[in-house]
Amino acid sequence: MEVVEIKVLGHTLPVKGDNAQKIKEYARYLDSYLREVSDTLGFVDQKTLFILAGLNFVETIYTLKEKNEMLEQELNKVNSLLQDL
Repeated sequence: MEVVEIKVLGHTLPVKGDNAQKIKEYARYLDSYLREVSDTLGFVDQKTLFILAGLNFVETIYTLKEKNEMLEQELNKVNSLLQDL
């Protein structure tokens, strides 16, 4: 594991991980997303901003999990049909 310095909303933080490039990419995305949410809402304290952003991320995760489950079910149906040929 390597340590990479990231910067989010002006805060620099060392983060350990296996893929420095991915960590930097995630940090850039997070920084951009938080700035976008902040611009949309106007002034909010960072704690509120992080909570709202976290809720949005959790919503996205749940939506993707549901889609993934539906796709797995469809794939299982297709595989079952193919095995019957």
